[in-house]
Amino acid sequence: MNEYLFIGDLHGHATQLKSVLQKAGFTIVNGAYWHPELKAVFVGDFINRGTENLECLRIVRAMVESGNALAVIGNHEVIFLNYHQQNPQTGQYTMQNRAGWNRLLQQTMQEFSQSAAELKEMLNWLKSLPIVIETKHFNVVHACYDPELIEALRDRTNGSFVLQENDWLQMELGADETLTETLHTLTFGISIYLDTAQLFPGANLSSQHAPRIRYWEEPFEKSLVETLFVEDDKHLSSIGFLSLPEAFYSAFRPYDEYEKPVVHGHYCLEGTLKNPQENIIIVDRAVIKTGTLKAWNPQLGWIQS
Repeated sequence: MNEYLFIGDLHGHATQLKSVLQKAGFTIVNGAYWHPELKAVFVGDFINRGTENLECLRIVRAMVESGNALAVIGNHEVIFLNYHQQNPQTGQYTMQNRAGWNRLLQQTMQEFSQSAAELKEMLNWLKSLPIVIETKHFNVVHACYDPELIEALRDRTNGSFVLQENDWLQMELGADETLTETLHTLTFGISIYLDTAQLFPGANLSSQHAPRIRYWEEPFEKSLVETLFVEDDKHLSSIGFLSLPEAFYSAFRPYDEYEKPVVHGHYCLEGTLKNPQENIIIVDRAVIKTGTLKAWNPQLGWIQS
């Protein structure tokens, strides 16, 4: 892994990306950032939340196409692609009727407003990226490493982990629920739905929650704070000491400490540079909250913008 620089979720922060690359020793050669000894690895979520989305895509694309980087798609790229997927039966762009998605993509779409041709090119390029990267020494997937789903996807794509145009079409038509679930799990991660009033009647909470889980954990007899991401949920964090109900154990995919490292983005970790376990490496360190982008290399450690 020493020859790779793993860069966290960009979310439209191109200025910070250029800073990280320059601090790591990358320079621009033939229009793309290049390093004599390092190759960048992007873990997805290049867009949304920030104001330099198109520039992020241009930088990443140039590096990938020049062989100076690897990249997987994240849930924000999946949203972006689904948003532009036309339903051939109705002629409609179904996901463009979702107000929440319109708000999320507003800035990104505004940046493409003067370049319909580049938008089409960028959509095609994003579809050419894999969902998973497997190497001899590590794996990369945006949010969740589920061995069974990944094995099925490997077989389906002949080892490329790249979906074809017909795959996206079938998901738009609702004709391939298995693939839809696989894509969602690997790029959005796993969430569980908690009705705190029903599950914890003594906690005096009446709200419902859908926290992301720490899927790699062995959940047996562990607390909420040990198995869920509750940091941004004041209600759940207030009862974080309570035990996770057994009904949710099956949602977890414990990742053995002897397995090769898997690198994720997605989880927006803030306030610590520690990874949850030695072979679960999370490089999304909350640029959308802190304004600071981070990247990691086993020898160089953390580099920040």
